[in-house]
Amino acid sequence: MAMKNVMEHRGIQFFLVVAVAIIWGYNTFTLIDISSDRNIAAINYKQDSNGSIPELPKWDLYAYKSDFKDPFRAFVSKPNTNPPPIRHEPSPPEIILPQISLNGVIEGVALIQTSNRELFFAEVGDSIQGVRIKAVYKDSVMLEYKSKNFSLKLQ
Repeated sequence: MAMKNVMEHRGIQFFLVVAVAIIWGYNTFTLIDISSDRNIAAINYKQDSNGSIPELPKWDLYAYKSDFKDPFRAFVSKPNTNPPPIRHEPSPPEIILPQISLNGVIEGVALIQTSNRELFFAEVGDSIQGVRIKAVYKDSVMLEYKSKNFSLKLQ
């Protein structure tokens, strides 16, 4: 039974090899027929009397006639040598935290002093002069001011 499967497998492989060979042969003869056109043959076989390398066709004589994009357009046209102007966008203004300091932390409550010497006991979620307390640690506080995060250390 196993030998029958192997033979069927070999038969499929043989059939595929023959099909590929036939398709390859057909395409090869089709390409030879295309290259036998008089204009293309004149370009391919034009050589000097001393047997040097054949000349390439003149690109200024090139004309593409189709509804599709010209595949050689990038090679025919000259590249733009002028770089685009560089635009410098102004940077956003730097956000400066109001003058506050962390004077102590007692069981998750921060003791915060403002610039005019006012003391506040603040917990997570409280706000002082527009600065919101996000987290309280044993030696620092995480703050949010104008959508930016800041950290205040115990002094």
